[in-house]
Amino acid sequence: MKIYSHKIVAQFHILPFIKVTYDKVLNGDYELIIGWFNIGISFSYTPKQIIKEEISKSFEGMEEPYVLLRVNSKNYGPMNNKLYSMGVNYEQISDDGIKVYTSKIDSNTLDSITNHPFVSSFKIIK
Repeated sequence: MKIYSHKIVAQFHILPFIKVTYDKVLNGDYELIIGWFNIGISFSYTPKQIIKEEISKSFEGMEEPYVLLRVNSKNYGPMNNKLYSMGVNYEQISDDGIKVYTSKIDSNTLDSITNHPFVSSFKIIK
């Protein structure tokens, strides 16, 4: 729970007020605001489960482009070290498969990865 005070600009409340935000759509939190004149105190709460759901929903269907590399299993370790030393974002998807995310690498780096002697085949997914 977060508690903070704030000043209300360009308004003056004659009577004390209580506002309740009961739907997280408005600002992402459940909130209780108590105020009078031009001062307010907010009590804000975001359940952790809601945060996780919102994050996962925001990334649905937004997978970044990648290249699937097929590497001989005996060359997987050396290829893994090569990608790591290049600072490339990747993950192992099988014993002989590597998924290389391409959104932050230039075309020369991508070319050197896909034409590397350890790579037996590749497929670009956009």
